[in-house]
Amino acid sequence: MKKAILAMLVGYISMIVIVSSAYASEPSLCEWQLDGNITVNPDNLVLTNTAGNRLNMTRDNQVFIDDQPIMVNERQKTLIANYNQHLRTTVPAIVDIALDGIEIGLAAVTEIFSSIAGTPPPASLTAAMATIRADIDTHLSRNQQAVQLNGNTTQMLNSGMDRAIDDLKPRFLASVTGAVLMNLGQSMTSGDGDLEARLDGFSRRMENLSEELETNIRAKTAKLEVQAQALCGQMTALQATEMHLQAAMPALTSFAVVQREPKLDSL
Repeated sequence: MKKAILAMLVGYISMIVIVSSAYASEPSLCEWQLDGNITVNPDNLVLTNTAGNRLNMTRDNQVFIDDQPIMVNERQKTLIANYNQHLRTTVPAIVDIALDGIEIGLAAVTEIFSSIAGTPPPASLTAAMATIRADIDTHLSRNQQAVQLNGNTTQMLNSGMDRAIDDLKPRFLASVTGAVLMNLGQSMTSGDGDLEARLDGFSRRMENLSEELETNIRAKTAKLEVQAQALCGQMTALQATEMHLQAAMPALTSFAVVQREPKLDSL
């Protein structure tokens, strides 16, 4: 009996661990991060700095600061074209990886609960997930016309999700605990075999479900990790391009968006 109950608890705890591990492989941006407000659409790429000034680079590499045109020579125009292209590639990649990673984590919550309870998550858990999505939407957005990134990418991908997990865990634990106890109670009262055999059967189902869900989620996060490694190279190239552009056009220094990611021991 004790062995069966212990196995059941191990399976249950595994479910909880999966939720955290779904977020644990948040993609690293290597030593570089983007910090600023950036909007990319088919015609314009707009950077807004902390002072509220706007740098607009058009698709054909014209440059405007607060709607005033900036004259550029041929070398500067080449640098602007490279910078424009790098940002148009990197910003959508960051937004895609971040949003996909968040959805993988939230889908894991839904899948775990639904697999245990056989019903969709309760309103309290759904509301908590909606709050996370709403918070992320203030920083990241994408549609057919535009991609927008507001804020610090490292904070959004790491500390922001840490807070989201902390907020979500109590609701998840309460919801999934109720589902586990309900299913356990059904197993205990089913009348098929003795009580220990029913508990043992329930624990095996929990363990199998835990393994299936973990395999499924890790396959999805592994794909994101590959994309994040490619993004690391893009960020390094973008930093070099931005540095060369600012050296040639000092007026653009205040619009720098590539920053070195702070190390933990320097905070």
